[in-house]
Amino acid sequence: LSPQESWQRHILEAEEKIYQLSQSQPETYELEVQRLLLGIWSGLYRHRENQAAAPAGPERVERLRVILSYLHENYGEKITLEDVAKQVGLCKSECCRLFKRNMKQSLFDYLLHYRIRQSLPLLTMGKDSITDISIQCGFSSPSYYTKLFRRFMDCTPREYMASHR
Repeated sequence: LSPQESWQRHILEAEEKIYQLSQSQPETYELEVQRLLLGIWSGLYRHRENQAAAPAGPERVERLRVILSYLHENYGEKITLEDVAKQVGLCKSECCRLFKRNMKQSLFDYLLHYRIRQSLPLLTMGKDSITDISIQCGFSSPSYYTKLFRRFMDCTPREYMASHR
C-alpha cells in the first residue's frame, strides 16, 4: 500500500490507529478496532467496484471476443465452463466475472439465449423435428429445450413453428 494513493492512504491511516489502540487499549478498544476494520473493508470494496466499472482495456475486450466467438462456433456442442476458461487463459471464476461484468448476464444464460435464437430459423424452415433441432442447437434433451423455449419465447417450439409457416 502506498500513501500516495488516496484510497490506500486511508487504509494505512486506519492500520496506524488500530496499532495505537492496541497499545493503549481503552475501554472501547474492540468496538473502535471493528469500526476501523469495517472502514478498511469498505474502502477495498469501493475500490474494487470502481475497478469493475472502469472501461474494458484491450486485453479484456479481446478475451470477451474470444469467449463469444467460441460460444458462437460451438453452441451445438456440449460446452463446459472449463472449456471456455481455457480458451482465454483464465480460471473459471474470473472467466465468469469477466463475462458478467461486460455482458450483464451470466455466460450460460447468454449461451442458452443464443441457442434458442439459433433454433428459430430451423423451426421456421420446418425441415427437422423439434428433437433434431434441440440436439443441433446443443440442448441435452428436447424437453429441456421446450421448457427454456417456452420461458424465453412465451410459446412452445411447436406453436412457434405453426405461427411462422
